[in-house]
Formats: sequence, C-alpha cells, structure tokens
Amino acid sequence: MTAREDIFEKCPELRNNSESVGELLMDFFELYGSQKMGGGAEILCYDGAITYFEDKVAEEEPQQQEPVLVMRCPISKKDVNPMSKAVWEVLHAEFVRAHTMLLAGASLDE
Repeated sequence: MTAREDIFEKCPELRNNSESVGELLMDFFELYGSQKMGGGAEILCYDGAITYFEDKVAEEEPQQQEPVLVMRCPISKKDVNPMSKAVWEVLHAEFVRAHTMLLAGASLDE
C-alpha cells in the first residue's frame, strides 16, 4: 500500500499531520541541536518518552557510562544504535549547526 489516499483511508488519524517538511526539519534540529540534548538523552520509541541524562537519578540506570543519544528498541528495550561520547558530540555539533543555519534563513541547498 503506497498510494497516499489508501493510507489515509486505512489510518484516518494521519490526516491530523499538517506540518510542512520545513516545519518538521526545524523542529527536529531545534530538539536534537538543543543544549539539553548535548548532555545526552534516551529516546524510548515504544512510549515516545525522552529522558535527559542530567535529569536521571543514579539508581535509574547505573550502567549508563557517558552522555550520548540512546535509542531503545520497542520490543527488546536494548540500545539499537550504540555510540561513543565522541561520536555523539560530533553529531550534536552538526545538529546545532543545522539549526543555527535554518534560523538564519538558509535554504536546504546550503
């Protein structure tokens, strides 16, 4: 099923999505380029939660060794994309740069 009309017929709740691609990109880079995300976060795909490591208390997850982006599988709850702190710092810096450029009015070609 790839026809847009067929998808909307089967899933009418999708009609509520009215954001433009530009709005979605801006929101993405605003979130992932935020200063708070720089300290690392855990994204829980199964319930939509975002937990920032700076807000966690020690007993919540003592095995978390460094502030990175952790995305957990909705089924196994395992980290599906393990990365080092250095890799997350590079990715976060690019998210910050993209957000700054979009705020300054840059086009998607820049």
